[in-house]
Amino acid sequence: MNNPEADQAPYGLFCGELERLLLRKSVYYGNEKDGPLSNALSVEEFGLDPVMYQVIRIAEKIRRMSNLPSDENEARMETMKDIAGHCAVAWCIIRSKEHEPKCDPMATRKQRGPA
Repeated sequence: MNNPEADQAPYGLFCGELERLLLRKSVYYGNEKDGPLSNALSVEEFGLDPVMYQVIRIAEKIRRMSNLPSDENEARMETMKDIAGHCAVAWCIIRSKEHEPKCDPMATRKQRGPA
């Protein structure tokens, strides 16, 4: 471990890809005007807890992953990214309700610059 930052490079790569996925899906689901969590929070209209809904989605992805052949690395990596995305959404929902009025990855990105 001569260069701790170089050892962390894979995490930065993954986090950058995850951020791009979340931002792309946020635009896809039409959340630009209502905020990135609006789609995730909309399940409350059906009496569902938004965090538990994300947990259910994570369980679906884990089930999918367990049925993928071990040589399907691309599909496995995409599924892992989806799981991490649902975890990030759940984390942001909890944080926005308990700590901050808004957990807005788009605002954070604008402050930092492009990923």
